[in-house]
Amino acid sequence: MKVDEPYYSELDIKNPVVIDILNKSAELGFFTVESEIKYDSVDWEKESDDHTAIENLSSFKDRGPNGKELDGKIKYKRNCFADTTPGGAYFFEKMLPLLKCPSTPKSSMYNPKGHLGWHKDADYGVYVIMFSFCVDNPNGFFRWEDAKTGEIHTTTDKPGWFCKTMVSLDDTHSEWHACKTTTPKCSLVIIYPNYNDFLFGKNFIQSDK
Repeated sequence: MKVDEPYYSELDIKNPVVIDILNKSAELGFFTVESEIKYDSVDWEKESDDHTAIENLSSFKDRGPNGKELDGKIKYKRNCFADTTPGGAYFFEKMLPLLKCPSTPKSSMYNPKGHLGWHKDADYGVYVIMFSFCVDNPNGFFRWEDAKTGEIHTTTDKPGWFCKTMVSLDDTHSEWHACKTTTPKCSLVIIYPNYNDFLFGKNFIQSDK
């Protein structure tokens, strides 16, 4: 691993080919009747607050890096995978070969709302590029703890596309994170076991050529 690689970073999407794929993916659509969440929670608002609150991070840490269930409650609520939607299928078909991604991607859908409680992907052994798409007037956030400083950061969701990277190599080289949204959002994740491939994808996205 490169010593100077941040465990979390935000990317400027500048590449015109990448932008075209993103625009077409959004046009094809992610948020359909089939991708709507069916909740079994009796109090989703409280549950999602409990699982993503800054003051509750220590409770999840006590349960291990995968954020085991808190007091018997589910730590997340998302439904289908975004790659089963028209926009998601197109995204991965076009983006994986373009960014030289050698492994199986991951994706999540939050529709019409959802959350993912505090956890860290400590056993993945990969580098991650995550594209997220939010509807107009989004109401959500992504929250993460800087593993080096202990500072907790909260990034508010913005309409349209957003891209970030994360390092998820092992318990030392990974960070605790959580997210919540009350408006539709999907995340499409590209995974790299190899750092050089990850660096290519990261640089390609930010290149305007």
